[in-house]
Amino acid sequence: KKWVESLQLKLEKQKLSTVCEVKIDGFAISVIYRDGDFTQAITSGNGEVGDDVTANVKTIRNLPLKLKKAVSLELRGEIFLPKSKFSKINERKAEAGEPPFKNPRNAAAGTIRMKDPKIVAQRGLEVLLYDVVEGASTELHSKNLEYLESLGLPINSHRKACETGKEILDFCNQWQ
Repeated sequence: KKWVESLQLKLEKQKLSTVCEVKIDGFAISVIYRDGDFTQAITSGNGEVGDDVTANVKTIRNLPLKLKKAVSLELRGEIFLPKSKFSKINERKAEAGEPPFKNPRNAAAGTIRMKDPKIVAQRGLEVLLYDVVEGASTELHSKNLEYLESLGLPINSHRKACETGKEILDFCNQWQ
C-alpha cells in the first residue's frame, strides 16, 4: 500500500498504470530477431558478457524461429523448466542411479549450457518474453506485451494491467 501511495505522489496527477505478472523462476535470456528471423540468444552472463546459446534456444518449442512480421527486435525473457517436466527428468535420473536436479531453475540453467542441442530439445524448456530492449516499443509495458503477443511470441498469460492499488493487491491475493 505504501509503495502504491509513493508512486501516486510521484505521478502527481498522472494516472497510475502497472502490469502485474506472476513471477517465473527461470534465468534471463536475450533473444534477437532480424527482419522477423530468430538470429541469436545470449545468457546474461556476468551482466556485461554472456554465453551464446543460440543453437540450444532454437530447440525451445514455444519460441518461434520466424515472427508474423519482418521486424528487428532484441527482447529479454526467462527460460524455465515446467515442474511437470522437471519431475520426469528427475525420475529418469533416479532410474539411472544419477543424482537428481535440486530445482527446476538450476536444471534449466544447466540444460541451456549443454553442448548437445538434441539433449536440450528432449528436456522441454520453455521461454516467456517480457521486455523490448531494442526495436518497436511504447511507453506502456502492457502495450509492449500485447505487441509481442501479436507477433506470435510467448509471453506470460498470467498478467493483469492495473490502475489502482486495490487492483494490484487483488491480483497478488488471487495468486497467493
